[in-house]
Amino acid sequence: MPEPTDQQREWGDNQRRYHPRAWSKPKLTSKQREQIVRRLADGEGVADLAAEYGVSTATIRSLRRTGWTPS
Repeated sequence: MPEPTDQQREWGDNQRRYHPRAWSKPKLTSKQREQIVRRLADGEGVADLAAEYGVSTATIRSLRRTGWTPS
């Protein structure tokens, strides 16, 4: 594969710098994340929590997997 041109490198840098996710607001607050982790530990379902908080099941599973704690 050929090396990228300077213009392509610059475009790539700009994409990383200005990607929409870089400035998007988090969908869950710290308090909500704490509540979700606690409720998962109590045995509540992933799909139920995702629907209640308006996020994807992948988001809830990620919190369960990492055992998120506030920093």
